[in-house]
Amino acid sequence: MGRRGPREQPRREHNPLHEERLVRATRNQGVVMRSIRQCFMAVLVTASAAVQAAGYNVVNLTPAGASSADAWDVNNLGQVVGSYSGAGFTYSRGYVWSAGVFTTLTGPAGALSTNALGVSDAGAVVGAYVDTEVLDDTGTLVLGDSHGYIYEGGTYARIDLPGAGSTTLRGISANGRYVSGYGSFADSSVRGFVLDRSSGAFTLVGSNVVGAFTIVQGINNAGQLVGSEIVPVTGGPATRTSFIYDIGTGIRTDQNLPGVTTSFFRDINDAGQIAGFFRVPGSQQGFVGTPSSFEALAYGTLNDTILEGINNSGWLVGRYLLDAAGNGQAILLTPVPEPSIWLLSLAGFAVVGWQVRRRRG
Repeated sequence: MGRRGPREQPRREHNPLHEERLVRATRNQGVVMRSIRQCFMAVLVTASAAVQAAGYNVVNLTPAGASSADAWDVNNLGQVVGSYSGAGFTYSRGYVWSAGVFTTLTGPAGALSTNALGVSDAGAVVGAYVDTEVLDDTGTLVLGDSHGYIYEGGTYARIDLPGAGSTTLRGISANGRYVSGYGSFADSSVRGFVLDRSSGAFTLVGSNVVGAFTIVQGINNAGQLVGSEIVPVTGGPATRTSFIYDIGTGIRTDQNLPGVTTSFFRDINDAGQIAGFFRVPGSQQGFVGTPSSFEALAYGTLNDTILEGINNSGWLVGRYLLDAAGNGQAILLTPVPEPSIWLLSLAGFAVVGWQVRRRRG
């Protein structure tokens, strides 16, 4: 939704605020969530009406009037969080989608831009916001540093990684105990971290090499955290890897998809299924599964699909690229057949076509 991430960050992955893509939204201030309750079409989605391809129903979760949107996470109750641009806004705004209703997150007082990036089963939302503007090297007014937030019980709590210039929260475990994110530092490094809300302790995750870029995001209830990392190498190409990090033991296991040079792990459910995306020449595709057995998912004519979240029912969220300007469409994928709760949740929504290419490791 807007501009791409800094320097050598993942080419097509969207930047919430600074890291992947700047999305446009309003400058209006506010401390409460504003419900914008919008429906796409007054059409009851049934199993026969839904598009079913390679085992998934696919639903468009772009709010009405938005020029671009991303879906970032889905909890075990089927609530989705995301971000969108356009609709009369200057910068991005986060949203929560639940049972056919969109609710915009305005952020704490003074927020110019917000993104909603993770949601627990109790409905606690994590993300990032920016409340300042600065002049860049060309004299253009742009967003300043970001702050993480947890929205819970109608209140925004600001979260900043100690020592970091800016902070973004990327995920929260279903039980709400652990929060993941990253912070940017003066040496141009971006460090991943996990926050244990029961103790208030931050643990850094990832390389401490100057200029390294680490993203950590999805966390399951077993304390497994997934992420990806780019580490510069003097005199050679940067190393790129994905990993699973065990919060309890501190053990990190580096993994990549077989036959793929660049992959990005973004979420993991309690069964150990991972959602993310990978790159091959001329294409960026979402995937779900494990490093030894995964399914590739791709949509649209631009060969650019990203998956960001997965829940214990196998529901997936992400986005696909709409145009060369970087606009995307937020999507929800549910396995076929799906329990009747899916039909109730998606009543009134249009389902978009989906092309799936399977690839096994």
